[in-house]
Amino acid sequence: MTHRLAIPQIKGNITIRKIEDIVYFQADESICLVNLINGEKLISTLPLNHYTNLLEEDYNFFSISRSLLINLKYLSDYNNVDLEIKLSNDFTLSLSRRGAKKLRDFLFENTLLTDIKDDIK
Repeated sequence: MTHRLAIPQIKGNITIRKIEDIVYFQADESICLVNLINGEKLISTLPLNHYTNLLEEDYNFFSISRSLLINLKYLSDYNNVDLEIKLSNDFTLSLSRRGAKKLRDFLFENTLLTDIKDDIK
């Protein structure tokens, strides 16, 4: 089953996208940038913590810093030295120290990532 997310935007507009097409969310002051696999970027009027609370537990998303929430489906590399990750769309994102430790621990505990909430509810 495919789940979609309603993303409130400026002037009351709402854009609806498949959750699986979202690569990551990035907080930017009072807005949140929603980065999609096709390169499209949406500006949401909801804060990042709204999406974190909604998606982190059940939809394979992971908070790597106070300002970044990634879709683990697109994670391709973790660099512990530089505290960076690479996503399958060749984006490189920096992790906070705490986010890096949390992600590293998660990856060590879940070495077979195909089993991580693979069929999204």
